[in-house]
Amino acid sequence: TTTALGQALRRFANITCKVFDTKELPREEAARGRRKVAVAARKGKGKEKAPADSAGRKPKKKDGQLRKLFNLCTYKLHALGDYVKSIRLYGTTDNYSTQVGELEHRRVKRFYARTNKLRQFTRQIAKHQRCERILRNMRLRHEQGLQAQPIEPENTNTPIPPPIQAHTKHTASVPFEVSEPLANTPPSLHHHVSESTKQYENVTQWLTEHSDDPAMIDFLPRLKDHLLGRILGRLFDGDETPFSDDDRNTISFVNNKIYKHKVIRINYTTYDMRRSQDSINPRTHADIMVLSREDPNSRDSHPYWYARVVGIFHAQVRHVGPDSKSDEPQKMVFLWVRWFGRNLEYRAGWTARRLHCVGFVDGVDPQAFGFLDPSEVIRGVHMIPAFAHGHTSSLLGPSIARQVTENDEDWMFYYVGMFVDRDMFMRFRGGGIGHKAMWDALAKINEEFHGLFEEDEDDDPMI
Repeated sequence: TTTALGQALRRFANITCKVFDTKELPREEAARGRRKVAVAARKGKGKEKAPADSAGRKPKKKDGQLRKLFNLCTYKLHALGDYVKSIRLYGTTDNYSTQVGELEHRRVKRFYARTNKLRQFTRQIAKHQRCERILRNMRLRHEQGLQAQPIEPENTNTPIPPPIQAHTKHTASVPFEVSEPLANTPPSLHHHVSESTKQYENVTQWLTEHSDDPAMIDFLPRLKDHLLGRILGRLFDGDETPFSDDDRNTISFVNNKIYKHKVIRINYTTYDMRRSQDSINPRTHADIMVLSREDPNSRDSHPYWYARVVGIFHAQVRHVGPDSKSDEPQKMVFLWVRWFGRNLEYRAGWTARRLHCVGFVDGVDPQAFGFLDPSEVIRGVHMIPAFAHGHTSSLLGPSIARQVTENDEDWMFYYVGMFVDRDMFMRFRGGGIGHKAMWDALAKINEEFHGLFEEDEDDDPMI
């Protein structure tokens, strides 16, 4: 028993050990001497040493080997009383290895690369670890919610409606639990996606499985129109140029596959000429802004268009035919997006002192979905749901264009977050040095902003 073992150990320490004069090993003595010299050298650094005989004292004799006694004051012996309880809870110790804890400690240390590597890196590692734990718990709760079965009503003949089918298979986005390596993005690049080809869809099979999805209507013809327009060097104007079927047949995908990605990084220049970066993820941060192609002189013009990224893809595209410059496949990255449309009945902007209001384009509109060259993306944008207007399911039926957590519903309207940071504010105020390429598009907003301060002081600011 544990009691008998404790008595035997104490008897060994009190009786047996006293008979033997045990001392430290020669290598232990040498190591102790080196440590002592090193400590003395650090303490006496920068000080002039006195002569050995200045005080008339003899040099100290060598300590020699120290006695080594049996030590009962160790944690291993202290915890003996808890061994039985621990074995009943967790199992015997012969099937356990400290390697598990050691490897877990090493995993946490990997967060060091995400810190600023200064004095507060420990606190930053802890924040990253806590954020990871919160996200993992959210995923577990979400999975448990999907597995929950509806409770059957008692004593009623009312048929039970079928549960909402969650589009968890062959969706346009990469699941959270899938890891996708993505190296550091060079600041000189506009956008960057992973080179991974693990997550892919067979185009024919994917379209067949989702043939009843309203978001997939004319998916392949419109994708080929988009890619063909880019290959032929046609400028983006918001409307994909329709090509004939013969032209579309000159486009093919190697192995008939398109590859999905979890995130795309967008580098952009801020108003004060700094480089910044947004990570666009279809599951979490999916909203983007692009420069509009509207006539700036029109009454309802706006400098930006807004969209939600449904999927991030790349494909090895082969172009043949008389207009082909090479029959070798080329890698092309494209975004599948769902467009927002502005609510023109809502007064917004600097003069109205209101955020711009947008909503998803109706799913029956041919322009509700489209494809974008990532180089057209300016940066991510923050869309604030208009909670007062609630949800609607009339804009789009059940579709993989939504995330599972959205329950096949959309917010009726969103407000464009103009004040999320200084750079975003300057994009709606106009005049940012780093936004020189957009000055023409921002001329109307710039004029409206400056006119705001020319109003009479007696004007009611809430009108």
